[in-house]
Amino acid sequence: MLRFKSALLLALLMTINLLARADSLAPQDWLQKMSSSHRQLNYQGLFTYEQADSIQTLRIFHALIDGEEYERLERLNSTELNVVRKGHGPSCLHAGDKLIKLLKQQHNSHVGMAHFYDFSIAGRDRVAGRKVVILAVMPRDKHRFGHRLSLDEETGLLLRGVQYSADNKVLERFQFVDIELNADIPRETFNEPKHMQQAAHIAPAVNDKANYAWRLSWLPGGFKSIPSPAKKSPVDSQTFTDGLAVFSVFVEPHQDNSPAAGVQGRAQRGATMAYSRAFQLHGQTYRVTVVGEIPQLTAERVAASIVAAS
Repeated sequence: MLRFKSALLLALLMTINLLARADSLAPQDWLQKMSSSHRQLNYQGLFTYEQADSIQTLRIFHALIDGEEYERLERLNSTELNVVRKGHGPSCLHAGDKLIKLLKQQHNSHVGMAHFYDFSIAGRDRVAGRKVVILAVMPRDKHRFGHRLSLDEETGLLLRGVQYSADNKVLERFQFVDIELNADIPRETFNEPKHMQQAAHIAPAVNDKANYAWRLSWLPGGFKSIPSPAKKSPVDSQTFTDGLAVFSVFVEPHQDNSPAAGVQGRAQRGATMAYSRAFQLHGQTYRVTVVGEIPQLTAERVAASIVAAS
C-alpha cells in the first residue's frame, strides 16, 4: 500500500512539474517549439482540412531520416494526386503546403511579428486525444487575419489551426483526428508509386535584385519582400510576408492596350483572396493580380498602389 501511494505521489509530482513548465513558456516560446517540432519529430496521423464549403481528409507521414525531412500526404476523399516530399525547404511551395504553412513560415521573426500580432495563451483543450495549449494570434490592424493554434502540450506540434476573419468568421481550419508521435516510419513509406506526385525540393535560383518597371507605393505594415525565383516568363512577381501571412503580386502585359481594358475581378476561397485589375504604365496596359491570405480591401489597396519604378 505504501509503495502504491509513493508511486501515485511521484506521478502527481511529475504531472504538476509538467504543467508548471508548460505555464512558464511565453507565447513566443511556444511558436519556436511549434516550428522545431514540425521539422524534427517523426509522426503519422489523420487530419481534416476545411476551406469554404470543402472538407478534405488526409493522411500524413513525416520523418527525419539521416538529417533530411521526408513527408507524404495522402488525400483520402479526393481525386487529386498524393504528394511525396523529400528535403523540403521552408521556401518551397507545393500542392498541400497550405495545410501546414503555419509551421513553415516562422523564419525566426517572432519579435518583429509582435508589432503586428498580439500573442496570448487562450486556454487548454484536447485534440486527437492529446492535451493542447491554445495560442491566440490576433492582428493589431485590419490588414491580416487572426489564428488560434492548438499546440501539443508535450512536444509543441500543431494539432489544430483555425484562421479567422475580422468579424470572427472561420475561414479555414485543419485538425488532427488521430496522431502517433515518435512513430517508427521506414524509408520505404516515402517511395513514389506511379500514382504519387513527387515534390523533391530543388533550391531555385533567386533574384534578390530584380529590376522591375513597377513598384508598390504602399504595403501593409510589417510586410517585406522575399527573394523570388529567377525570371523565366513575361510575368513579373514579388512575394511579401510579415512572418505569418503571405501574399504575392503578379504583373503581366495585357493584350488590349486601351485604358479601359480589363474588368476588375475578385475571388475568395477560405482565407485566400485573389484580386485583379488593369493599369497603364508608359502607354502599355498591364494586369496586376494580388493573391494571398489578406483581407479583400487590403489586396485592393496593394493593387491600386502600383506605380512606375523611379
